[in-house]
Amino acid sequence: MNYTAIAQQLTFIHLLVIPYLVKTYLWPEKIDNIPLFLFILLFSVHELAYTIFNLILYFIYKSDNPFFEQFKVNNEKWPWKENPEEFRVLFKRSMKQIIINQFVVLPLILFTNSVILKKLKLRVDLESFPETYEIIWQTLFFTICDDFLFYWSHRFLHWNRIYPYIHKIHHEYKITLGIASEYAHPVEFIFGNILPTSLGSMLLGTKVHAFTYAIWICEKIYKTTEAHSGYGFPWSPTTLMPFKVPSDHHNFHHLKFKGNYGGHFNFWDWICGTNNADYLKSLEKKKKTD
Repeated sequence: MNYTAIAQQLTFIHLLVIPYLVKTYLWPEKIDNIPLFLFILLFSVHELAYTIFNLILYFIYKSDNPFFEQFKVNNEKWPWKENPEEFRVLFKRSMKQIIINQFVVLPLILFTNSVILKKLKLRVDLESFPETYEIIWQTLFFTICDDFLFYWSHRFLHWNRIYPYIHKIHHEYKITLGIASEYAHPVEFIFGNILPTSLGSMLLGTKVHAFTYAIWICEKIYKTTEAHSGYGFPWSPTTLMPFKVPSDHHNFHHLKFKGNYGGHFNFWDWICGTNNADYLKSLEKKKKTD
């Protein structure tokens, strides 16, 4: 099976087909209340993307199908098989925190920016709906900005003096699952998730159309959900990215707690010498067996 071709087709749909359909049939010609429109758009896109990606993973987990399991990035048992009772407790705790983050923290952040302070300078008009080249270069810029801030904020959250109070919550998942991508302390959710995601758009200001930012939110949620999924699917569009951080990179981070701080790319870990030693050994072993 040509997995690269599948990844290319999914990328084509994402960058060409979806923008065309939205521009032609869904995007409103006139928007009277821009702050309210942005609030509804960004909140809805975030919730739909997180829910859809994790529902897909849920059915994959439940199927326990050998076809999918061959792409599992480690040999550890899934937590619901290793210790079902412990997993049930963690899952309930996770859902409570995720609901707080998504339905209390996120709306407050969006409300503050969109309605009160009106700091979001996104374009919303149909006339300047972004072309494909604009979506590509701006989401690439967002990715670079996000990766930079995520790496340093993530590394800071591992500082021994604050790790037990904030980031330790996220590391309750030694074997990661898709939902763990947004299972975090509210402080981390704001400064480690929302702020890195927003940095590129804040820097570009009115150059960014709301649709481009919505596409970027979907990409970011997909990437972080994939990184926590426990799988490395060869048909994923992210396999086409140069210097991509593979799923096993972040998996080692959760297994070992130290190193492998990168989000999208692996060059910050290489430059700063923060690749996990066991991860580097696994790469060498893989090279010898290939």
